[in-house]
Amino acid sequence: MASKKTLNDPVRVKAQQLRQAQEKADRRTRAIIISIVVVVVLAVVAAVGIAISQQIAKKNEAMTADPVATLGEYASGAPILYSHLGVGKVDESLPTLTEYFDYSCHACADIDVLIGPQVAEGADKGEYNVKYQPVKTVGLGYMNPATSASLIVAQKDPEHWLDFHHAILSYFSTQYREG
Repeated sequence: MASKKTLNDPVRVKAQQLRQAQEKADRRTRAIIISIVVVVVLAVVAAVGIAISQQIAKKNEAMTADPVATLGEYASGAPILYSHLGVGKVDESLPTLTEYFDYSCHACADIDVLIGPQVAEGADKGEYNVKYQPVKTVGLGYMNPATSASLIVAQKDPEHWLDFHHAILSYFSTQYREG
């Protein structure tokens, strides 16, 4: 019987060595997989953190921006003047019509769609000046960016401002009607 055990001992030893080698390989594979998963998770967390910090920085920059640098003469709430002389100019010999508007007011938008181009046409013909005065009546979230964009266009690209103004109001009117 002793001879039988001695014959099996090298086989058992070899089997034990193979099991240990396999366990070691399994631990190494598991460690590699865990390491890769940890690295990927850390990379995703870092990317999200960077994206969030960039958005916060942009928001802080926008919140601390100098309104005069961005909006120029309109930063104080001055109306946009319009006449046959163009945007920002009035003919002192003509009467002035003041139009109050809010880009998030559906009534303002509907009225502009209905008669806005005709009012501008009268100013183009030299019948009167128009003061376009932005106001806050409804105050939806759309209003501030739309008003800021409008004031920037009035300052930087005045020859296109009137079309831009009517387009914003027309867009809001269609969106409001569509819910």
